[in-house]
Amino acid sequence: MSLDSQRRVSLSLIADLTVVERQILCALVQGRSIKSIATMLSLPLQSVVSDRDALLEKLSARTVADAVRIGLLAGMQ
Repeated sequence: MSLDSQRRVSLSLIADLTVVERQILCALVQGRSIKSIATMLSLPLQSVVSDRDALLEKLSARTVADAVRIGLLAGMQ
């Protein structure tokens, strides 16, 4: 699969995320921990963990590293 088609697929997957899930993915791409994301977003840690798990499922990502790769392909920084 070409890089351009991977980017299109990544953008399509990210379009299905909620605003909070996108914020969490962006923070993960930046290398933040779940605990620091919870603090940054003023959310309970368990909520961030649940939202992270939901975004992994929506992205069909088995690991956070897979999700970060999808975020990077979509141009998140």
